[in-house]
Amino acid sequence: MNNSLYGLIHDYYPREKVISIKTDDKLSFFYFPSRLYKVFSKSMTYKSVYIFFDYSDNIKVLRGVEANEIVQIEKITAQTPKGLKTLYSYEENLNDIKELVNSLEYKMFLDFEFTMPGFTYDKRFVSELLQIGAVISDKEGHTVNEYSTYIKTKRDVTDRTKRFLRIKDEDLLESIPQKQFYSEYKRLIDIYNPTIIVWGGNDTKELDLFYSINKLKPIKANYIDLVKLIRKHYLLSEDIGLFNALKIFCGIDASQAHHALTDAAATKEVFDSFKKYINSDNDINLKEILRQMKESKNIQEDNDEKETD
Repeated sequence: MNNSLYGLIHDYYPREKVISIKTDDKLSFFYFPSRLYKVFSKSMTYKSVYIFFDYSDNIKVLRGVEANEIVQIEKITAQTPKGLKTLYSYEENLNDIKELVNSLEYKMFLDFEFTMPGFTYDKRFVSELLQIGAVISDKEGHTVNEYSTYIKTKRDVTDRTKRFLRIKDEDLLESIPQKQFYSEYKRLIDIYNPTIIVWGGNDTKELDLFYSINKLKPIKANYIDLVKLIRKHYLLSEDIGLFNALKIFCGIDASQAHHALTDAAATKEVFDSFKKYINSDNDINLKEILRQMKESKNIQEDNDEKETD
């Protein structure tokens, strides 16, 4: 069970991510997990900072004292010469996310599959884009275009990659040259000017690497990492896997396909349901749902292509 507290920050210990607040004529200590410390740390450029937060019974001994874990920040304010200034508000943060999601016009839900090294160590290995899947929708969420293709690679695709992605040599026969992929991808962006929505950071990192190794000018676009948006909205301590999100938000129980178009379509499904929930009066309690799934061991492990066997 969580408790709430509001007070003036008495002391601040940045190395330990600890604050103290005077309560009942004594100092009480509280520590921030990393995800909340990022929200809080900017506030300490001000003097006389007040914080309203929830804390749990989880305790760590830091600086020789017992400190309770801060689990949610509701509001941070500071006394300035012009009066009380709001530095952070959880409610305003939720509204910002809602406004962002509702403002999007054309959206491209994007996923890449890329090559993996072989089963033996190869220090020369550099991953390459192997497959793209893109689903484009309008403001109302209607799909207006889909694009999927395999992309030729400079080096042979390893057996490990084929096994992981469940692809065969004949699947790669119709792969298009890298510059053709670049032109077709750019054309889609030129036509729709979409906001590009990905799940996690790997896709954009691999795309940047593709531009670099092929000496191509990066295609300008606005990217949103949906898993980070969901994590921020629900104050999660860690990322949630795409197909766990698909099950929770959409009621679709499926295993991750590791097929670019399928995963792009799954990202769209999650986005559409997330948008529906944050615009309703009955948003889900994602933290509690995940806790129950973990307790019942009914949660998929998030397998990453870059992990070793």
